[in-house]
Amino acid sequence: MQPIKPIHNEADYELALQDIDRCLDAAAGSPERDRLEVLTVLVDDYEAKHYPISSRCDRQ
Repeated sequence: MQPIKPIHNEADYELALQDIDRCLDAAAGSPERDRLEVLTVLVDDYEAKHYPISSRCDRQ
């Protein structure tokens, strides 16, 4: 597994999503579950900055 790093662009974002997918079935308390938790925080932050919900709702 690659080290966890910040998400700076779409390529990093896609890699993080793939990594999340690989960790979804990880057992509670495992290193993979910890990785999943950290990656979801990073993805959530990236999505909030690049895909804000309010801008999609404002177009109606």
